[in-house]
Amino acid sequence: MRHPITLVVLTLSFGLARDSSADCVGLSKSLARELSSAATVFVADVLDVEDHGQLVRFNVLEGIKNAVPGERILRLNAEVHAFRFQLGQRVLVFAYPEPGGSDLTTSCSATRLVTLKDQELLRLQKMARQFGYLK
Repeated sequence: MRHPITLVVLTLSFGLARDSSADCVGLSKSLARELSSAATVFVADVLDVEDHGQLVRFNVLEGIKNAVPGERILRLNAEVHAFRFQLGQRVLVFAYPEPGGSDLTTSCSATRLVTLKDQELLRLQKMARQFGYLK
């Protein structure tokens, strides 16, 4: 015999309990969708982080979408779910326009630490060539 009260309690518990760390859960996108929807995608070394993570200076090693090699400074919205950049990291950056502002955000994106031989990076480079972002 089923217990309808238990079911209601469980439904209410899961529906009402909201943890901000869970906001990105279930929002994972395919690599192709990340690439096509991001404003810019690149591999870089973090040279400097200022203003509580909102101003980040990169040495772009490889521009994958709307980025060229060399130094680049981005103003990023340092939201709860944004990637936390630290001096010396090598990162794969997927940055998106912040709604209603000129800043970019990495919130809930695929931005992460990376090596140049990373298998996902190699797939991303191949995809970027197919989409016409890379030559």
